Amino acid sequence: MLQLLTRLLKSPNLLTGLYVGLSGLAFAAANIILASVQTIDDYAIFALVVAVITLSSRIGLLGADGMVNRHDIAPDARMFYRVASTGLIAGIFTASIMFNYYDVGISIAFLLIIAVTMLAIIFFAAAYFQSRQDFQLSLILLNSFNFVLLAVALTAMANLWQGTLALLVLTTVLLVLVAIFCVVVVIHKYQSVVSGFEYDWREAVAYVSIVGSASVLVQLERLLTPQLLELKDLATLGVLLAIVGPPFRLLQMTLGYVLLPKLRAARGPTETKLMIKREVGVALAFLVPSWLFAWVLVPIIDSYFFGDKYQLSAMLIFSVIFAGTAKVLNGIARASVAALASAKQMEAIGISGWIGVALSIAGAYYGASFGLGGIVYGVSAGWIMRLIIAVMFVRKYVGAMPPVSSAKD
Repeated sequence: MLQLLTRLLKSPNLLTGLYVGLSGLAFAAANIILASVQTIDDYAIFALVVAVITLSSRIGLLGADGMVNRHDIAPDARMFYRVASTGLIAGIFTASIMFNYYDVGISIAFLLIIAVTMLAIIFFAAAYFQSRQDFQLSLILLNSFNFVLLAVALTAMANLWQGTLALLVLTTVLLVLVAIFCVVVVIHKYQSVVSGFEYDWREAVAYVSIVGSASVLVQLERLLTPQLLELKDLATLGVLLAIVGPPFRLLQMTLGYVLLPKLRAARGPTETKLMIKREVGVALAFLVPSWLFAWVLVPIIDSYFFGDKYQLSAMLIFSVIFAGTAKVLNGIARASVAALASAKQMEAIGISGWIGVALSIAGAYYGASFGLGGIVYGVSAGWIMRLIIAVMFVRKYVGAMPPVSSAKD
């Protein structure tokens, strides 16, 4: 029994579910606390900046997270310098957009640049540990931002820090500390790793095109809502995603996270198809209780914590459940594509991903006339398109794989 318990605790799937689940709870708790103690406008701005930091840091990696999972790369000082440089460029670009189009102010824009750069370093370290199948440390770092947000929310609840600017200062300081920890630990643990792999920028850009378009889609409702509707609608969306989102985010991260390195090691079409089918089966088994959980729990939490502060209608709840389901299935599809596609195939799939983003933007503009739920449904159009393309690719790829011959004694 003890040996069985030990094996379960070391299981990558269980570890992923545990850490992502705790991270989801931290994210939900942080947003519920901030939404209840801040004004609607302050919470909306904070939630928007946090979404932009997450999005920009993913793009700021410029494919480095994918490269370390697809190839054997040494985590030397040059690699961290590359990640920090691309993260800094992404941060500056994003900060200029936020300053000019969202009127966040120069101080917040400056903090955003630092936060994006630091989170890019953290995500790279997490990806490197993932590539080495050091899942425990990888998952801690991958989900560290949500625990940072929880710490910030608790200080706001205790009246130690107040105001959007002060909370973002604390957020940035904590991210700097985590990033320093990442660099020290990665170099210390893998300083002896030597690699002759020549970094392929073209492949890295193709990978970030796939991941970047998905990251844009994840945050697109938050980015478009203040432009198409009002800050109150953005705050309402933030609250709803904080409550409904964690179960779906848990499934999306858990299934895709462990599947990617496993597919890279799969032997032949039979094993590849079996892995993917198993992941889809697990997803469907957990999606049904997630739907029921969201449908029942949202009204209870809304009534207990917020009263009449936010209007969470049944139609709005259903739209977020629909979008969450599409994101879960895309998590499996994205991991499959990242593991199986060649560099040239990834370029084509990456382009189709940005076409999906354009479709989502068009859908959101059309759906805005129906309110916040219409924006959520409109953005989901891009997820559906990505899913269809990924399924077509995987079916074609697996069908073309040569069978594995049995070894003869």
